[in-house]
Amino acid sequence: MPTGTVKWYNPEKGFGFIERDGGEEDLFVHRSAVGYQTLGEGDRVEFTVGMGPKGPAADSVTVLESNPNPRPQRSADGGNGGGRRGGFESDVDPSSLPLVAGTVDRFDDLKGFGFIKQDNGGADVFFHQSALNGARVYQGDHIEFRLGEGPKGPRAEQIRLLDQ
Repeated sequence: MPTGTVKWYNPEKGFGFIERDGGEEDLFVHRSAVGYQTLGEGDRVEFTVGMGPKGPAADSVTVLESNPNPRPQRSADGGNGGGRRGGFESDVDPSSLPLVAGTVDRFDDLKGFGFIKQDNGGADVFFHQSALNGARVYQGDHIEFRLGEGPKGPRAEQIRLLDQ
């Protein structure tokens, strides 16, 4: 299986490029080829090569080794984002945030985000797939999460699926 290094990846926009080990042209990579992983600049990956709308593209991407010292990710506005979390980093320790229960209202697998209805009737809460820690959630799943504040309102961190 071909291998390479993530040249850059923008988790907000959901795409980036992989530099192939064989020296061939860089490959486009879309978030749909990554699944629930997050790619960071310098990560070593393996992949298959398929055809995208504009030419060759990486598919079935698997991280072999994460770069221990990634540079900050690009954000949607072209500036530096907040590390591997797509510009949503905060100085707050998530374990200090209140623990709240809720139900997954919707989740867009391709875009990598969704919303939660709080059991206590509070405002809907945004979550990014990175808060799932690799878990899969579906509409109607009952979950527990740390309630923080994102750039546009309430944001869930450390999501955990509750027994159904």
